[in-house]
Amino acid sequence: MSSAADPNGPLTASEGIVIGSALVRIGATRNQTTIRVAPFFLVPAQDIRFSLEGGTYRDTKAVIEDPISLEQDFSLDVAPGREIVFVMKMNAGAHGFFRLVPKGYEEATGRVGIRFTVIPGQVTYIGRVTFDVPEQLPLSKGLPKGFYSLRPVIQVDDALAATIASILATHGHLARPVVTDLMHP
Repeated sequence: MSSAADPNGPLTASEGIVIGSALVRIGATRNQTTIRVAPFFLVPAQDIRFSLEGGTYRDTKAVIEDPISLEQDFSLDVAPGREIVFVMKMNAGAHGFFRLVPKGYEEATGRVGIRFTVIPGQVTYIGRVTFDVPEQLPLSKGLPKGFYSLRPVIQVDDALAATIASILATHGHLARPVVTDLMHP
């Protein structure tokens, strides 16, 4: 996790804490790539690390007023098959995960558009987001840039009990009370 405030510090009136998790599953989708390429252009998805990037969600009016400021406030490093649990202190308001980036193949970044809300003074569980990707991806360096963009199947689940159990040792004081408000893909 990077660029996220220390969740153990005191909350200001305009901050909240979100708890959740992310998982990239390989081969759990029937949605294979629609692009046909020779097998030597395919890269095993299991060998790729991913970065899940997000930040403050901006409505259409804010984008029109300031179109350049799509800012990445945080990113999570996700290895295939390993669920990563996160606890982040953030400014209150609308936030989202914007991109799933296959590291080393940034030109194939997938837009994900997942929203969640940070409520001031509150600990909110936002769920587990799972990205299902095919076993092989057409990401070889021999293909033209922009040839392919990642299109994972996205699912949000409520795994509150398991997530809270996994953070008890490090962030146990945040484990109760927690309000559930799941992400919206």
